[in-house]
Amino acid sequence: MNRNIQSGLRAILEDAVASGIEHGCQCAVYRHGVRVASVCAGCCFPGGEPVTPETLFPVFSAGKGVMATLLHLLVERGRTSYDEYFRDRWCAFDAGGREKITLFHVLSHQSGMHRMPEVNAITELADWDLMCSRLTGMSPEFVPGTRMQYQALTFSWLAGEFAARAAGGTMPELLQNEVLRPLGLDQIFYFGLDDEAEGRISLVARGREMPPERRFRNMACYLPVERIPADPVLRRACLPAAGAFASAEGLSRLYAGLFEGFLSTSTLDRASVLQLPSGWSLPDDPQEWTVFGLGYGLLGGKAHPGEILGHNGYGGAAGFFDRKTGYAVGFTKNDLHPVDDITRRKVCSFLGIDYRNY
Repeated sequence: MNRNIQSGLRAILEDAVASGIEHGCQCAVYRHGVRVASVCAGCCFPGGEPVTPETLFPVFSAGKGVMATLLHLLVERGRTSYDEYFRDRWCAFDAGGREKITLFHVLSHQSGMHRMPEVNAITELADWDLMCSRLTGMSPEFVPGTRMQYQALTFSWLAGEFAARAAGGTMPELLQNEVLRPLGLDQIFYFGLDDEAEGRISLVARGREMPPERRFRNMACYLPVERIPADPVLRRACLPAAGAFASAEGLSRLYAGLFEGFLSTSTLDRASVLQLPSGWSLPDDPQEWTVFGLGYGLLGGKAHPGEILGHNGYGGAAGFFDRKTGYAVGFTKNDLHPVDDITRRKVCSFLGIDYRNY
C-alpha cells in the first residue's frame, strides 16, 4: 500500500460520510498492477453495519465492463468478430430490421434496440429465455449504425445471448469461467448472488440530489433501476447490464488486469477509439452517456476521451483505467447521486486523473 494515497483517499471518504453526502462507500486503487490503496467508510444500508473491504454494493451498469471484456476475449480467440451479424448466430434476428445488427453496433450502443420490451412483473427480468424471445419480437428504432442510444438494460440479453451462442455455454458460466475466476474476481464480483455473498451486501438509497423516481419507457411494470438489487429474485439472477454486485476491489482489479495483459494492447487500443455515428460529435454535457468505444465508456477529458477506459454505474459506482497515470480505480457506494458524483470526482482530482471534465 502507498501510505500517502491510502490516507488521502480515506480522508475524502470519511469526510463524505461525515458531511452526509455518502452513507457508506469504498475505493480501491491499483497502479501498474499493484494495489496502492483500499479504503472504506460509513455503514451499509439499511442495517447500519460498518462497510468493510468485503462489502458488496450494487454497481448497476459498471458490470457492463465484464460483459464487454468477455466479448473482446471471444474476438481475440477467433470465436466471432466485431463485424459479425447477429442473424448468423441468432436466427430470430434475420428479419424486422434486426438483420442489419452486428456485434459492433451493440458494443457501441448503435443497434437501435435500446427500448425495453414489455414485462408484466419485475421477476420476468430474471427469465433469460423469455427476455431474449421478447427482444426478437421488436424492431430497431433506427437503422443500426446511424444513431447512438444507450442500451441500459437490453445490453444484458443482446450482448449476452450473442456471446453464449458464439462461445457455447450459459452466460453465468461464461462470465465466471472466462473473466471473473481468471482475474481473481469470483468472490468480489457477482452476476447472481449466492448464499454467502447475500450476507455481505449493502442495498442502495436515493441521495438528496437525485431527481424523482423514473420508470423505463415501454415497460408495463413500474421499475426504477434501484429496485433491481432490492428484489431477492433479481439479486440471484444473471442480469449483466444492471444487476451486478461488486466491491471497489473487484472493479479496480478488473481494469488493472485488463491492462496487465488479460486483453491484448491492440484490443484495448481499438476499444478506446471513440465510436460515434457519422455526423455526430462529442456532447457538450459530460454527463451524456454517448461517449463509448467498444463496450466500454470513454471517461477522459474532451481532448482525449479514450485516455480513460471503463464504465460508470447508475448513481455513482465506477471502475476504470487511466492510461496517463497508470491508475486502475474502483469506487462503490450506497447513496445514489447524479452521474457527476461529487465524491468520485474528488477521488479523481486527488489522484491527478483528468476525469471527463468538459
